[in-house]
Amino acid sequence: MPVRFPRKKSRHLLISLLYRLNPIGLLPVKTRMQLYLDLEWFFRRMSLETSAKLYAPLTDPWKKDTLDFILPRLRKNHFVVDFGCKFGHFSAKIAPHVVSVTGIDHDSKAIATARELYGNVSNLKFSISAVEIEAQHTATAHRLAILSHILEHLDEPDIFLTGLSKTYEEAYVEVPDFNESYLNVLRQQSGSTLLYSDEDHIWEFSRADMQALILNSGFSIKEEHHTCGMLRFWCGSTILNQI
Repeated sequence: MPVRFPRKKSRHLLISLLYRLNPIGLLPVKTRMQLYLDLEWFFRRMSLETSAKLYAPLTDPWKKDTLDFILPRLRKNHFVVDFGCKFGHFSAKIAPHVVSVTGIDHDSKAIATARELYGNVSNLKFSISAVEIEAQHTATAHRLAILSHILEHLDEPDIFLTGLSKTYEEAYVEVPDFNESYLNVLRQQSGSTLLYSDEDHIWEFSRADMQALILNSGFSIKEEHHTCGMLRFWCGSTILNQI
């Protein structure tokens, strides 16, 4: 639904003051532009980190959009592996809709917390494992891989995804949308090093990047959805579905 505003806006005193100071020109235009881009990156990052403290797990708009996309596509015969499950909140939300869920993460403390929180869910288990190792398991029918914010952390996401297409019939992929903001284009033009959305990311992907990565890995794209600065893809293995 579109958001409508009155033609005459109420003044935000701090923003008005900062805006009026802008034309003073104490710095060259290019330097000023780089400074603003860096500050925007900082305040955006702080806003995201602060917002995580305001919401209970999986109740913020971003996670709710993810669940709204995934849950209707789950099947009762799905065997799910949730890669990088962290504390298991997402795994537990999926469990009632499928045969079983295995949440994996390399962080032993996170897995311990997940087991403490959700150890009573009968069709849910957690395992300490690297995602690359889990991807090498033998193919079984109706396997679904959940890859929510995994690919941007891997050294070779293309090789990883290609391996998955040989062992998983379906995959859900979610990554941040690099082109959610025109400002990232300006950062590239200006030579900024603040092109990553989080410090532990090795990759950032545009929509075209992700479409090419998925289609070249042995998966097809069944559906895609882009909201809250996230790229979401529901994928099917073109390899296993031909067998």
